Formats: sequence, C-alpha cells, structure tokens
Amino acid sequence: MKMERIDDQPTQQDSTNHENDFNESMKNKSEQKQRASRRKKTFFGLAVLGFGVWWLLRRMDIELVPDWVMTWPSLLIGIGVFNLVAHQFRSLAGYIMVTIGGVFLARNAFDIPINIEPYFWPAVVIFIGLIILIKPHKDYGSRWKKKGAWKTRTV
Repeated sequence: MKMERIDDQPTQQDSTNHENDFNESMKNKSEQKQRASRRKKTFFGLAVLGFGVWWLLRRMDIELVPDWVMTWPSLLIGIGVFNLVAHQFRSLAGYIMVTIGGVFLARNAFDIPINIEPYFWPAVVIFIGLIILIKPHKDYGSRWKKKGAWKTRTV
C-alpha cells in the first residue's frame, strides 16, 4: 500500500492562480473606474453644451425654456442630480442639494409665502450636529497600535 503525502503548503500553480485572479480583479476595477469617469465626463459635457445652447438662444431673443429654469435653485438641483448620478444615488449631499433647491425653487416659482431665511442657518447647524452624532467613528487607537507609531525610535 502506497501512502501519499499531502502538503498544506500552496503549490506554485496555486500561487500563480491567486496572482492571476488578483490581477484580473484589479483590471476589472480599473475598467469600472474608467467607465464611471467617462460617464461623469459625458454627463458634465452635455450639461455644459446645453447651457451654451440655451445662452446662445437667449442672446438671439429665442426663449425655449421658462425663466425659472435658469435660476440658482435650479442650478443647485442640477448639481445635486449630477452628484446623485455620479455616486449611484448614494450621496447624502446630492439629496440635500436637491431638497434645498426644490424648496427655494417652489417658493420663488409658485409664490409660496414661506419665509425660510430666519430658520435656514439654525437648521444647518442642527443638521451638522446630527451628522456628527450619527456618523460612525473611526477607531484611531487601534490604527496607531497596529503600526507601532506610539513607539519611540532611536536614531
């Protein structure tokens, strides 16, 4: 009866397979980043192109869009939407910009008698405080212990 020895050590082929898998995953991540970058660039380029066309038509006294479309609340909404699209609708900042722009746009466009100005900055401070309380904190102590940065070095 012949006994075979089973080694726990990875073979050269196993190591090569892991390296190939790692290289392939890094290549896929790089390609995903390039596609996302191209999407952002395309979206931003279309926005700039649209703004240029609108501006040119306005200079020629041709009105295709209502006046409320080209106001600062609409710009804030546009930036918020761009932010949301760029971050796959996972950006809190994008939602905040769209909400603030929407409130101001509704007030200006539809003559809603809402006086927001006295409450705006206190609400912003309250919101920042809530973010500070809710946001998970990083454990910096374990990071310093892992790297040994707390140790003194002799030269």
